[in-house]
Amino acid sequence: MDNLTVSQEIAEALVPGVQDTTKKAAYLRERIAGFNVRESLQRAGCSMRSVNRWREEDPEFNHLDTKGLIEARRELNNQYINLEFTRNMRLALQKDFDILLKSVSGEELTSQEHQYLLKARNHYTAQQLVLIKELAGEVEKDKELDFTSLTFELRREREQVTIKASSDGMS
Repeated sequence: MDNLTVSQEIAEALVPGVQDTTKKAAYLRERIAGFNVRESLQRAGCSMRSVNRWREEDPEFNHLDTKGLIEARRELNNQYINLEFTRNMRLALQKDFDILLKSVSGEELTSQEHQYLLKARNHYTAQQLVLIKELAGEVEKDKELDFTSLTFELRREREQVTIKASSDGMS
C-alpha cells in the first residue's frame, strides 16, 4: 500500500459518513488528504458549483471544507505519523530480534551484525522501556518515573525466568 493510499484511508476515517461514496464525501476526503480545491474537484469528479451548493446547504460540510480543514489535516498528520512510526518500529524490532536470536543460538554473526548488536543493545534499558510504554499510552507522561523500582522489577522478572529455566533443565 503506498503512502497516498494510506493517507486517503485515514482521511476517509475523518470524514463523517465513511460509507458515503458520494462525490461530496470524496471531495472532502481529497481536501483533508492535502489536495487543493481544484485538485480535489478533479479527483472527486465534481464541480465548483456543486461544492458551493454543499457549503450553503450543509453546515458540517462547510466547516470541514473551510475552518475545520486545518484541524482535520492535523489529525490526519498525527494518525499518519503514528502509523508510519509504529510500522517502522515493528520492522526495527524484528531486525533486533533476528540478530539477537542468531547471537544466542550460537550462530556466528558477521562483523556487521556484531556491530549492529552492540549498538542495539544500548537501546534496551529501563529508561527506553518507559519511553516506549509512554508512546504506547501505557504510562502517563506526567507521572513521575521511578527508574530504580523499574530496574528492580525487571531484574526480579529476569531472575524468576532464570530460576525457572534452571529448574526446568534439572528435571
